[in-house]
Amino acid sequence: MSEFDFIQIFGSSFAVGLLIWISAVGFHLALNFLKSILWL
Repeated sequence: MSEFDFIQIFGSSFAVGLLIWISAVGFHLALNFLKSILWL
């Protein structure tokens, strides 16, 4: 396993983790937004 392979694997897993994190945060914000509308 070369250094390049490690960088590629790390990069792809980091990108996936970032996407999951962004979607989770987006979902949380959307849920809070809906709650505030419903409570009004």
